[in-house]
Amino acid sequence: MKNKLKKILCFTCLLLFFLSSIKIIIKAEDEYQETKINNAVPKIKIANLSNVTLVAGEKKTITLKVVNTGGTSAYNILIQAIPDSSAPISTEILDNKSEIAVISAVGKREIKLNLIADDDAKAGNYNINLKYFFTNELETNFESSDSFSVTVKNKTSGPAINLTEIKNNKTNIMPGTEFSLSMDMENNSSQNAKDVKISLDGLKNDEINLANSTAETYFSEMRASSTKKLSFDFVASSKIKTGSYPITFKISYKDNKDGEEKTYEKSFIYHVKVGGNEKQKALLELTDIISPVKNINVGEQANISLKLKNIGGTDIKNIKVTAVTDTEGAVVPKSSSVIITPILKKSESKDLLFAFAPTSKSKTQNYAIKFQVEYENGNFNEDKAEIETFEQYASLNINNPEEETSDKPQSKPKMIVSSYSTNPLIVTAGSEFDLDLVLKNTHKTKRAENTKVSLTIDEAATSTNEQKGNVFTPVNGSTTFFIGDVAPGASVSKRLRLYTVPTALPKNYSVTVDFEYEDQKHNEIKSSEKIGINVKQMANLSTSEINIPQEVYVNQPTSITFDFYNTGKVNLNNLLIKIEGDGFDAKQSSTYYGKVNTSTSDTYEGNFTPLETGEKTGKIIISYEDDAGEVKTQEKDFVIIVKEPEPEPENNDMLNNLPEEKKGVNWIKISIWSAVIIILILIVVFVIKKIYKKKKEKDLDE
Repeated sequence: MKNKLKKILCFTCLLLFFLSSIKIIIKAEDEYQETKINNAVPKIKIANLSNVTLVAGEKKTITLKVVNTGGTSAYNILIQAIPDSSAPISTEILDNKSEIAVISAVGKREIKLNLIADDDAKAGNYNINLKYFFTNELETNFESSDSFSVTVKNKTSGPAINLTEIKNNKTNIMPGTEFSLSMDMENNSSQNAKDVKISLDGLKNDEINLANSTAETYFSEMRASSTKKLSFDFVASSKIKTGSYPITFKISYKDNKDGEEKTYEKSFIYHVKVGGNEKQKALLELTDIISPVKNINVGEQANISLKLKNIGGTDIKNIKVTAVTDTEGAVVPKSSSVIITPILKKSESKDLLFAFAPTSKSKTQNYAIKFQVEYENGNFNEDKAEIETFEQYASLNINNPEEETSDKPQSKPKMIVSSYSTNPLIVTAGSEFDLDLVLKNTHKTKRAENTKVSLTIDEAATSTNEQKGNVFTPVNGSTTFFIGDVAPGASVSKRLRLYTVPTALPKNYSVTVDFEYEDQKHNEIKSSEKIGINVKQMANLSTSEINIPQEVYVNQPTSITFDFYNTGKVNLNNLLIKIEGDGFDAKQSSTYYGKVNTSTSDTYEGNFTPLETGEKTGKIIISYEDDAGEVKTQEKDFVIIVKEPEPEPENNDMLNNLPEEKKGVNWIKISIWSAVIIILILIVVFVIKKIYKKKKEKDLDE
């Protein structure tokens, strides 16, 4: 009997040893599988998406099952429930479950979501968008989204009055302009409304106020499914500044149910843009400047004609053009030196004429005449009209024979800049341009010999005036050149290739042309002239890499985001970004940013919904205006593959949610268990045979 117990004890120990070995092997294999899973990607979805029905005014709690269908754990899960902008529904995630610490691979959690429909919600189908933000164990950020539909029914709700089709009869509202806003007031319900009142808020005397209209309109009743036409007259103050001004239309009404009277209140805001865009601002120019080509002698009259043109988008008031000779009495006006124009209408031009005459104080040389223009730009600062100014120059070639008298030194040859031009006419900062000069010896009998010409500008290239230096630098050459001898009355043409520094301010730069030459007796002579070069800055808008989800599904909202930067030297106006593409619903993609100052940035996030599967091409359209009012457009193409939505995992079929590594046949475990079973069978057979043999021997002995 003792031997039999010993054998059974040995058999039990041997069996426990094998089972421990198997457990160690299985644990090692599971750790190997877990290592493979940790290299996978978590995927968060809602497992039980289905349509939900709400009645107007109802609050309903639904349970959503959050499932990790990926091959590794998801951490720091943040869930957001966002209704469509048009949905009369609000959402609330209960029990602080909008943040979940971790969901293991193929694991799930439940969250409770409150859906609340507005009391006057319009019947229809609306989307609730679910966004998930989470990480893996390496803290890599992931993002995904779902949506489900909510059907709103409204059979017993009260009347629903709204303002629609608000229209402005003026596209360009300037200070002092009258305009009208017309609209439809609709009762979009099956209930009558009574005591309907429409009042206006946000009106101010020095901004926008009513003109020939009352601040409140009353209707005793408004029947179900009816529409009323409304119109209000307004006036923009003459002192109003350019900008956007809100006008609030407040509506109050009551339902018409017997016994229970309920009051409803709503507000609708309409923004009135005053001053228009940059193309509509006050803008003047002096053009077609014509001055005499011949030399003007003392006692003769020289006429300079100009054209004053309104190139802006509005009428301009109180324009003053002043002719400034600044020649120490050498050239004096023969007509009024100031011409005032009370008003110049949009696109209108006016011809101006100024008369001048050289005096005995004049010399045989070129004299510059400055025309200074001042006008009101339409804005006010502390009740005072803001004034814009700019300058233009013309020149007169003066000849004074009286210089050559017995009691005065003999006249000398005189070098002048008889004409000049730039190509392009307005130079862009950071670019090259050609400067064409025509240099003339105005003396009738004397030559200019060994002539050296140099161009200099000593003006800051930045608005701070902290740095000084040449705004224009030569390309493959120098701003100093030699032209040899110039015969009496002869002209010499010279072309210079120049480069404008990128930091140059947009303005008219005065460039000094210095002459150093000799007369026929080798007397050194120096003189200088001034010319003007107009410079503008290039507008530039840069963007970051465009972020588009890798997986895009049909009929599901898709987001596109990117950053944009104003890297130019001028402000951008009327910036608009939108998305277009075949097979897209991109109605919600347009975003208007308006003015974007230089060296600033912002982020665009646009949404569109693919309507068809397959490879689809879209484009992002960016449009804006530079400081000169010129419209610039950028287009960025993108290609996406639109798929059908993935089938949702079954609630109780966890095998379908397993990663591929766990779904397949585990041949390692099968091999191990097979070997163990065979060994156990052999041991049992061996023990049974031993016991049988001992028993048989014992029987023989007996």
